[in-house]
Amino acid sequence: GFSFKDTLRLVNQTTATSVQKLIGGAASYNGNKYEFCTSHKALSLSDGTNNYRLLVGLNDNLNSTNSNYGIYFLYDKYGTGNTATASNNWLCVCKNSTNFTVVDSGVLYNTTTESKLYFIKNETDNEVKFYINNVLVATITNNIYTSAMRPMLLSEKTLGTGTINNDFDYLFYKVHKNRI
Repeated sequence: GFSFKDTLRLVNQTTATSVQKLIGGAASYNGNKYEFCTSHKALSLSDGTNNYRLLVGLNDNLNSTNSNYGIYFLYDKYGTGNTATASNNWLCVCKNSTNFTVVDSGVLYNTTTESKLYFIKNETDNEVKFYINNVLVATITNNIYTSAMRPMLLSEKTLGTGTINNDFDYLFYKVHKNRI
């Protein structure tokens, strides 16, 4: 696993379809419990003129928010991603090929409060629990991808020329390897 404690900013996305990403760490595999945690502060919202998607978690595709596989939190106000789910709230997603489960967290994505995003996948690959600000907001038990994924923070501009900014104060990712 890995972690950092400092403010990182995904900044200055001014052209439509531009992608900003922060990726790192080793791939995670099935049969292991793993945890992902970050603190996020939105500095910009999608507004119909300047829109973006934000994916925060584990993903197989390092170049797009339209991943085929992953476990992540998602902001997609207009439902332009391949889950086609529009919400002003954080979405909790487990995606396995063309099958996915999306749960609306009920927690508003906004520019006034910082959100601590945390999820944990169990070692039997059959449950992921999603927490926002230490409150359980979703438990997903299907469409859990179990092959290689990497932690990532990814923002994809989908419309407009205005600037989109997001701050992340820390990132924690840990694989708990099963021992024989």
